[in-house]
Amino acid sequence: MAPALDRPGYWGPPTSTLDWCEENYAVSYYIAEFWNTVSNLIMILPPICGAIQTVNDKLETRYLMAFLGLAAVGMGSWFFHMTLQYEMQLLDELPMIYSCSVFVYCLYECFKFRNSYNYLLLVLLMLFSVIVTTVYLQWKEPVFHQVMYGVLVGFLVLRSDLDPAVPSLVGARSPELYFVARSACIVMFDIKSHNASNVFTWSENDNSQSILSYLKIVCGSFSFSDNK
Repeated sequence: MAPALDRPGYWGPPTSTLDWCEENYAVSYYIAEFWNTVSNLIMILPPICGAIQTVNDKLETRYLMAFLGLAAVGMGSWFFHMTLQYEMQLLDELPMIYSCSVFVYCLYECFKFRNSYNYLLLVLLMLFSVIVTTVYLQWKEPVFHQVMYGVLVGFLVLRSDLDPAVPSLVGARSPELYFVARSACIVMFDIKSHNASNVFTWSENDNSQSILSYLKIVCGSFSFSDNK
């Protein structure tokens, strides 16, 4: 739900199924949600640098695709928050499914021989992406997208934190289970605050949205430090 003080802007009224709590066109006539837009630079520039480094180091194609996928999500999110148009929303949300599928493939194949391919996993992930895309284009329900994306993230967590094949985790079940549990709580908090921002309208001087964002950053930082 958007704030009540939205201004008219270059892209016209929002057609997306989501409209965030940031006041629309408050900073620029050409950018609907200025801060939600420019904050995507952190998801665009570092992945592009990573893709360039991947090419320079002659790493496998899957790593290049992972970096480019993350950059695509950042650029899609940029256009979505800049315009709040439904087509741009799809440009943000569908690449999240595609890039996370690439992450799943990379993580599940990280202990295989160089330049080998798991065609079964490739087909399953491509089929999953096609089904999610087809259903989401017909059923414009953001919760469906969130659940499908969460399924992919769940596979990433299972592989990285619970799979005994990962050498660094052997003999460290209890600390890792603690980390998984806390990570799950952080993800649930993020989902709750994410959905709350779609339901409640903050006033122009209300700091609730900033507090939620700050708490998510702090929680994410603690998780990262524990995983180092």
